[in-house]
Amino acid sequence: MKKFNHEDVLLANKQYYNEVADSYLENESYAYTSVIKKDVESIMTRSASLCTNNGFFLDIGCGSGFLSKIVSDENLFEACLGVDISEKQVEMYNQYFKTKKNFEARVGDATNLVSLESNTVDMVAGFSVLHHFFDYHAVLAECLRVLKPGGVAYFDFEPNSEFRKKMHFFVKLRRKLLPKSPSSDDGLEDVAEFHNNYSMGIDFHSIVENFSDEMEVIETGGRYIQTPIGLLMFWFRFMGDISKPLFYFVVRKK
Repeated sequence: MKKFNHEDVLLANKQYYNEVADSYLENESYAYTSVIKKDVESIMTRSASLCTNNGFFLDIGCGSGFLSKIVSDENLFEACLGVDISEKQVEMYNQYFKTKKNFEARVGDATNLVSLESNTVDMVAGFSVLHHFFDYHAVLAECLRVLKPGGVAYFDFEPNSEFRKKMHFFVKLRRKLLPKSPSSDDGLEDVAEFHNNYSMGIDFHSIVENFSDEMEVIETGGRYIQTPIGLLMFWFRFMGDISKPLFYFVVRKK
């Protein structure tokens, strides 16, 4: 098996999400159901209420703006910056928010947030994003650097070790049976979703251990994948209830 590095995974994400940007949300709708959106809105609102100030929100791997739209709709923060490696996704984000003052997306690598000074962000969040980074600990380190003391970080729809063991085959099957975002190279998506396919998922225990001096855990929870196909829907729901292969977490900077 080929060994990958940070640049390999970063480039795969750039290429893949530039290619599929126009159809991504429609074809990956299982991650953006009304049930999930309602729950994410609730978590975002609770998390924002924990912040000392509600001035500046940072949207990591922002895509076309799923979390930023919640911030805007619920009036959670005064300003929002989205960061994504895909130029096309950033273009879509900025087009959507073109009339919204203080909302902007920039192309960038979340492991190196060079445009942001330390202790300047009130809340940072990402949806279905950490598993797209070769080194998600480096992303979290940057998030904690730019957060103000007392600031909140929230990440959601991330695979744990149970995802690959229990769900990987069925996710592959779902993508063969249902429409998916078109790409010139099927292997790009596998590399872009690095920790879905080449590791045992996001290790939350290692995150807590590595950053225990810098953060406190506020909330965690599990999720499962929803799909309209009968047997697959039953399996995803059953395994989700048993093993919770996807999860979210909320932490606060000390």
